[in-house]
Amino acid sequence: MARWLVGLILFSGAVAAEPELYLLLSQTENQPVMVVIRKLENLHLGEISGFDVEQKEGELVYDFRIINASANKILTYSYRASDGKLLAQDSYFFNRKEKSELVAVLALKSIQMTFSELVQKASKNNQGYLIKASIDNALGINYLELEFLTQEGQHQLAYNINSQRLLPLLKWD
Repeated sequence: MARWLVGLILFSGAVAAEPELYLLLSQTENQPVMVVIRKLENLHLGEISGFDVEQKEGELVYDFRIINASANKILTYSYRASDGKLLAQDSYFFNRKEKSELVAVLALKSIQMTFSELVQKASKNNQGYLIKASIDNALGINYLELEFLTQEGQHQLAYNINSQRLLPLLKWD
């Protein structure tokens, strides 16, 4: 019962945050997240495996995960959306859970596609603001999970990296 109550409280907090996040995203003075993604790709720090958009202390923040396979590390970066200022960075060695991300990153690399190209292709024909994208591997499928925010709320979908198609079984609202 306690777990159910905690889950309900966390879910209601996330729902309440949606309108504020949508308002921040609709402000035109923010740098588009795809511009920041391309800048990170051009730094050649590794392969981007995911990002999310968050509201922190009333500001819009872009958080990124980059896999540097040769160093066996995960790099994390947080940028302020309004001016692109680096707010935080960290790095740590892979753990067992992140090996599936590495498999998906290597699959993306093998088809000679960047994270930004994959996100753009998978996002085609979707409405709203892209607030999260991450690549992973499960059950032998390399996929990109996307989350969009509209005035009506959030919706998610999954996109197969290898076949370049939506995964209907993993598409949910």
